Amino acid sequence: MTNQPNEPVNETVEVPAMYGETVAQFEAALESHKVVMVAKTTCGYCKRAEGLLRTAYHETLVFNIDKAAEGDAIRASAQEMTGCKTVPVIFFNGKFVGGCDDVMGMKSKGTLYQEIGTPPPNSSTWVPASSDEKRDRQLRQSLFYFPHTVNLYVIQAIALQVVVLGLICCVFYERTWAAWLTLGMALDFLIRVIGGGMFSPLGAIAMVVTLPFPEKLGNGVSKQFAASIGLAFTLTAGMCMINGHKIAGCTIMAGLCGAAALEGFLGFCLGCWFFGKMIAAGILSGDVYNVHIDQKPNMEAALAYADDLDVDLRPVKKVAHRQPGQPATLADARFNQNKSEEHVKNAFNIVRYMNLSDFIIPLCFAGLAIVFKLQMRDYYQEKSLWHFFAFVSLGLFIVMTMIMIFKLALYPHKVWSEITHPINQNATVPWPLLLVVYAFLYEPDSEGMARFQKAWFWMGSALLQLLLVYKVSKLIGSRYSEEVITPNTLLPIGGSLLAAATATLWPGYLEVGWFLFGLPAALSMLMLGNLFYHSITYSWSDERMRLAVCLWPAVVHMMFVAYVFLQNTSYGLVKAYGDVSNLDPFAHVLFYSGLTLLLVVWWLAVPMGFLLRLKFDMSFWSMGFLADIVAVACVVFDMHIKPQDDLRLLGEYLVIGSIVLACWVNFCLTFITVFWAAKRRWPRPAYKFAPLAFQKLTHDALRNSSEDLLNAATYYKGMIGKVPEQTLQTFAKDLATELELYLIVVNWHATMEDEVLFRYVDSFQPLMAMDAYRQHHILHQMEHKAEDLVHKLLHEEYPAAEGLTQLQELLEVLVPFSGEHLDWEEANLTTLLKKEMNLEVTKKVMKDIWYKYLSKSMEEVMGKKYEGKCGDWDKVDLTKIGRTFEQCAYPVEMSDADGPLKYGMHKYMSYPSQFPDTPMPVYKQQVMRVLLPWVVNNLKYPMQRSRFLKALAWGTPEMAKQMGDMVYRGVPETTWACIATDVPECVPRGLPGWSRYM
Repeated sequence: MTNQPNEPVNETVEVPAMYGETVAQFEAALESHKVVMVAKTTCGYCKRAEGLLRTAYHETLVFNIDKAAEGDAIRASAQEMTGCKTVPVIFFNGKFVGGCDDVMGMKSKGTLYQEIGTPPPNSSTWVPASSDEKRDRQLRQSLFYFPHTVNLYVIQAIALQVVVLGLICCVFYERTWAAWLTLGMALDFLIRVIGGGMFSPLGAIAMVVTLPFPEKLGNGVSKQFAASIGLAFTLTAGMCMINGHKIAGCTIMAGLCGAAALEGFLGFCLGCWFFGKMIAAGILSGDVYNVHIDQKPNMEAALAYADDLDVDLRPVKKVAHRQPGQPATLADARFNQNKSEEHVKNAFNIVRYMNLSDFIIPLCFAGLAIVFKLQMRDYYQEKSLWHFFAFVSLGLFIVMTMIMIFKLALYPHKVWSEITHPINQNATVPWPLLLVVYAFLYEPDSEGMARFQKAWFWMGSALLQLLLVYKVSKLIGSRYSEEVITPNTLLPIGGSLLAAATATLWPGYLEVGWFLFGLPAALSMLMLGNLFYHSITYSWSDERMRLAVCLWPAVVHMMFVAYVFLQNTSYGLVKAYGDVSNLDPFAHVLFYSGLTLLLVVWWLAVPMGFLLRLKFDMSFWSMGFLADIVAVACVVFDMHIKPQDDLRLLGEYLVIGSIVLACWVNFCLTFITVFWAAKRRWPRPAYKFAPLAFQKLTHDALRNSSEDLLNAATYYKGMIGKVPEQTLQTFAKDLATELELYLIVVNWHATMEDEVLFRYVDSFQPLMAMDAYRQHHILHQMEHKAEDLVHKLLHEEYPAAEGLTQLQELLEVLVPFSGEHLDWEEANLTTLLKKEMNLEVTKKVMKDIWYKYLSKSMEEVMGKKYEGKCGDWDKVDLTKIGRTFEQCAYPVEMSDADGPLKYGMHKYMSYPSQFPDTPMPVYKQQVMRVLLPWVVNNLKYPMQRSRFLKALAWGTPEMAKQMGDMVYRGVPETTWACIATDVPECVPRGLPGWSRYM
């Protein structure tokens, strides 16, 4: 794309084309150049801004102050003009506009090219330069799972907490607990270095404290480096204090407090300053900021979208589709028309969307109460701690039960739907399980209250046992999809095991306790093996199910607790340490099996990121439940070790570590849940994700692209009469090229719906898709007119001004109608698909779509050859694939000289095959290789891009790496870096992060 020539340059000073050297050139350039930037060669932000600006305006003039002859003078002059002390400093048409974040913000809002005064380029495709070596190595980014972009206010709040805790350690440095507090701070730093602040107590508190303030986003890479320095300081100080060097440890902590105070009060990060110096010295590359720089505008837009809850939405109404010629029946398809993602996002309602599964929150607090009650050496001392957790749990239980009663009265169908759902029904266990736990915790002071306790316990135990029997019977007697077998299936088993353990409250009911133990103990062994197989086979593509993996070690440890309690016949024996017999071999196997599975869960969470990549929801509380059960098991294990046993020290360490873990996890989950509730993100309906989500995301990409096209056409039309005819001709060709690709994608999408998707709709509800076929016919007529106009602009001598005017007028009609069509599809057909099609059918639809169009070129899909548009590729006819000459895609040269035909076969036995050297036009490419990168590039938010590929990989997991290869070749490296982290199964062979999944 060419741009309008610059105005005449200052006659007395020669301004260079790319990079400037002197103050005089800088001052002259501000008057003569559209885009001028003051930068440093070692600054990642400057590199990113320069790349963006040269894309928008090739003649961007850059003054690198660390290389220019008068660099210091240029910096002083720029600072005097703008007051800006950092680089880059960017000017548009002589006017200061800001730095890298500012121009990236302009790009995300679509105003960058208007500010510069240049036409927008083709944004639908991304083609790497042939000399771009960055595609052959892994983009440098943050380590582990630390976010690339962080909230700077949260970082400052964490720093202030570090100051307070550090000062406490310094003041009381002679106390032993100060050393342990220092090591606790080191552990908090370690967690933040690995995964950010979500599971850091200081980070969780900071998230809640900073709720009144808007997010202020900054780069995460340098903050991770600063956190690693904090880890080194606190770890060193803690070890010094423990080994008797208390003054040295106190001095180190004082230095940390000083650095944290600078961050907390002034916003100056000393670690970030050192990080910048390492980049300036060439130790680190400045491109570590690239992902953050590209993500920041999108994240700001995503946060603004998530927080914007006051949106006027179309009313949702319940409709029924009656089959043609048939009377209305109860079997008619019923769905909520016009229900969109915005309705789900804005649907904050405590009564309507509180679920039975949410009772896992009070269950986790009750679990902590059990831990501390069992841990008490004397039953009549130090009750305050477990009483606190018990009363918190009971208060939450009462409030949530009242809410559920209102929900049962107002929305009984929703309660029934949750109870009978093949997957969610397992999450109904926490409510009856809490009845059992409260009976265990309660200490009656009269015979009447004792009878009440017993009735309370048996009511909960009966409900748990009935739920277990019902669930097992349904699994055996009903036909379910294999993906229904999820880790959630273990919940009823675990609940029954805990009931068996608490049955020892009454020794007279010991046989009943063994009865309660029998079925869940047998099923737990069978289900764990089955779930292990399904984990390997399906990998829980529905990410909402992944965190239920935490139930594996919890179930084994609950079996251990129940077995030990029942084996010793009387709960009263655990009141004193060492008065119980040693554990038998089977109990040891159960206990250590649970610990081994706990290590598996840890490996899934941290090194693999299988759990840490997930977005927070209430299923995260399963980790709190796991931590509680592990702590209970460790306490029971420690109780059954004799004082003279060699395992006594191991038991004490396990108890301390498990209790710290349980308190840590539940503390963080509490504050994160408070943050989520304050943001009105809980309780509200869960985001429903399925393989056909790719359809909605493709629609979003089409909307974004069509809006960009209309904006570009309006801008180009406004330039008529203001720019030379040659420039106007370039504008027309650029717009026609981008519109051509958009029309190709739209045509394929409509063809795919007509040939595959709508056929399935009609099979469920005859003629339901009839209106969609008609709308596609109208759209096709409009697109045909656009194609004719595009052909004239690209391949004929057509007046640019007239062509731009016609394109703008056509798009003013096409874009709104296309948007209304997509809205209609989502309001009716997409909603129907969610209701009528089960998971296996949607996966079958995905496979049909993928394999139908996988190897087909655009020419095959459109059913015509694009002659005269492909240059050297015109002779390659991909509409004909076969072995006969008439059907050969790439005709061979034949000769009948000297007798029989000689084909010159040696010409076609070389490798690689001989094809034109010019880039392959989109008409000749496989449709999926065009479609996938195009959709990803036209989706606004990183989460949408990842979900698009996750949906495709769910439906066709065997093709995940091929999908990744197609996307990798057509998207920027920063986009790919995020996709490779979120969807590692899509990383193709040869790239960093590749692994054998299939």
